[in-house]
Amino acid sequence: RLAADLQQQSLSLSSHATASERQIATLRGETQNWLADTAHGWEARFTSSNARVSHEVERLDSDIAALAGLFKAQEQIIAEQRRRLDQFDVTCELLDTATRGNRSRIEAVREQAEKQHTIVEARIDGLGALQREHYTEFQSLQGLVGVLRAETQRLDSAIGEVATALASHAGETRDGFRKTHLAIAGLLLLTLAGFALVKWAPAFAPASTEALVAKSEARMAEVGTHLAALAAGEETRRQNETEQQARIALVTDKVADLEKSLGELRAALANAPALGNGPRVLHDRQWLLQQSPKAYTVQLVLSPSQADMARFVDRNIRHLARSSLAFAATEYQQREHYSLFLGAFDTVGQARAAIAALPPDLRANQPWVRQFQSIQASLH
Repeated sequence: RLAADLQQQSLSLSSHATASERQIATLRGETQNWLADTAHGWEARFTSSNARVSHEVERLDSDIAALAGLFKAQEQIIAEQRRRLDQFDVTCELLDTATRGNRSRIEAVREQAEKQHTIVEARIDGLGALQREHYTEFQSLQGLVGVLRAETQRLDSAIGEVATALASHAGETRDGFRKTHLAIAGLLLLTLAGFALVKWAPAFAPASTEALVAKSEARMAEVGTHLAALAAGEETRRQNETEQQARIALVTDKVADLEKSLGELRAALANAPALGNGPRVLHDRQWLLQQSPKAYTVQLVLSPSQADMARFVDRNIRHLARSSLAFAATEYQQREHYSLFLGAFDTVGQARAAIAALPPDLRANQPWVRQFQSIQASLH
């Protein structure tokens, strides 16, 4: 059985080996065909690549020839530029030679210019200091002008009140004098009538009229006493009238002096010099009184000192608009203070926006919003 099995296995193995050889032969033929096709394809590719490379080499040769021509042209341009540079060097040497002789003159001119510049700077510094001094004086004068305007308006109102009081007092005095004169005339008539009755009535009157005469004499005595009192009162009235006339004359002199001072003040204000085109406080208390009481403004500062106000304006005037400032003397805590206001606004929001737009130096003073109604009340 083993021999038979081995024989069968050998037969199967031989048949399998034969089939394997056939497959190997088939694979060998296919491989040879594929290798032949691959070699043919690579030969075609090599041929096309060689042709393309040859074409590129020819193009490179033409480009190299063009570059060679460009290089030759560049060499010619460089040679021309070298020649021009040589000419420029020669020109620079000539210019240097020509300017060497003028260096001493240039140095002398430079020193003279520096000296003139120093002198001009010193003059400019002096003019700047003088201008600042004039500006400070102008600011102080401007503060005084504001104060004088307030005092002028106050004196005008006081003069009006005094004139009204004088007119009313003169009328009352005239009426009193008229009544007094009428009373004196009546008393004189009564006196004359009494004397006539005393002198001529007893000659014509009966004896029964003696009692009436006695009564008349008693009445005459009373009338004489009353006349003496009236004479004393008249003397007192005359003294009072003399004193009132003296007071009226004194007040008239004072009013004349005040009018003269006001005229001089108005002339000084009209002829007050302005410092160039610099900023000025344009509005006064009259402008504040003309504004709507319901409108608002910004109060920048409230100071009891005129000098402090002048320094504040001098320090911050360049940050403020020329046409939006107002200066006035107002009453605060029963004392006179100097106030500086900025602008006129319809609402509180606009006034607060104006405060927010101020520079930090002005906001550090903590300005606040005020209504014109309260300001006008303090001015009145």
